[in-house]
Amino acid sequence: MKKILITGGTSGVGLAIAKDLVQLGHQVILVGRNAGRGKAVKESLGEFATFFSADITIQEDLQRLDEFVSDHFGRLDVLIHFAGIYPKDAEENRRFNLKGHYDVTVRLKKYLAKGRVLMVTGNPVAVQHAPVLRSQKTGLLRAAWMLSRKTFLMLYLAEQLKKEKMTVNAFFPGDVKSRLMPYTSRLTNEQVPVGAYLALSENVADISGTFFDEDGRVVLLKKGKYHFAKAKQILEQTLDLHAFKRAQKKQA
Repeated sequence: MKKILITGGTSGVGLAIAKDLVQLGHQVILVGRNAGRGKAVKESLGEFATFFSADITIQEDLQRLDEFVSDHFGRLDVLIHFAGIYPKDAEENRRFNLKGHYDVTVRLKKYLAKGRVLMVTGNPVAVQHAPVLRSQKTGLLRAAWMLSRKTFLMLYLAEQLKKEKMTVNAFFPGDVKSRLMPYTSRLTNEQVPVGAYLALSENVADISGTFFDEDGRVVLLKKGKYHFAKAKQILEQTLDLHAFKRAQKKQA
């Protein structure tokens, strides 16, 4: 039985993946902000599901989550990031769709030695062709900003977590019904088989820093656009990683 934590696992893509994993007999920890929805989803999934109420952008909540994992599970095999919002401004985009994922991964990596981290992202065509923007003045620009930054985050973490023998990959789940945006709420597909495949299959056990499509096929990223040196430069500035690392050392 694998122990798998999913941020944003109470709806949309996260819930679809959770259902598949529970049906396969794995222990799933769902993390979300809506306690009522989380408890209802936990009841519907049954004994292999656990819900923990937390906002991953709040450090106190991350500390509580850390303690919960330590007390009740001791280790994790897979961490799947789905938590996110349709942001109203640049700061919301940075906090909820990027920094929260980084903070959770760093906080919980001590439970994930030799484990897997998966990040849900957008359509491969958009990821490949969306420009690396600084401006986030409109919804379209914020979407493009998020897609490139999530890809950089995947590459950055894959390199940084090599010594823990962890793998970090990103994937497009397909067009799936969710509450994230108006058009996604009108979709009918609720299946995300690629999630369980990337979480469990030995075929991808040693692959890291890779982007997969909805069928589990590797998407070759443009090397001139996406590489570790560029990811490091952009993310250290965007997420203020130097300040984060100083804070981590003080806590230790």
